[in-house]
Amino acid sequence: MSPQAHILVASVIVLTVLFIHRLVRRRVLGSKYALLWSGVALALLPLAAVPDILVPISDFVGIDYEPATILFAAVAFLFATTVHLSYEMSRFEARTQDLAEEFALLRARLDFPEPERPVMTTSWSRGIHTSRSRRLCSRAPRMTMWECGGPGSSVT
Repeated sequence: MSPQAHILVASVIVLTVLFIHRLVRRRVLGSKYALLWSGVALALLPLAAVPDILVPISDFVGIDYEPATILFAAVAFLFATTVHLSYEMSRFEARTQDLAEEFALLRARLDFPEPERPVMTTSWSRGIHTSRSRRLCSRAPRMTMWECGGPGSSVT
């Protein structure tokens, strides 16, 4: 590779790191992903400066064609990134579902609040008093129901 190509690749890498830093400052890119992409860019910097460093790495891995080593590393990195992002997306979907359920419960609690006090019901024939929360809402109208034949009634 010519010296101009080395300078071009190194400048592209430096611009990439600066762009990532700008995205982090604007809070568009999370810090953990910024560290990841900055690490990738900085790992490529020695390859741009000294491309012969790839020869011993390719020999160690057993790859005869040095650019294929970069391609293999890129595919492996993209596969790992895809798996990680799928994991993160699954976590966010589960969290979104939990938040939607909590929101529905809170909305239901606002629409149908607990009664202010329990409603007393009496079975006149047996003389049993029971206390049950039958009023759904404090804004519900109050109703009094009288049965025929109850106390104070003249109907027989």
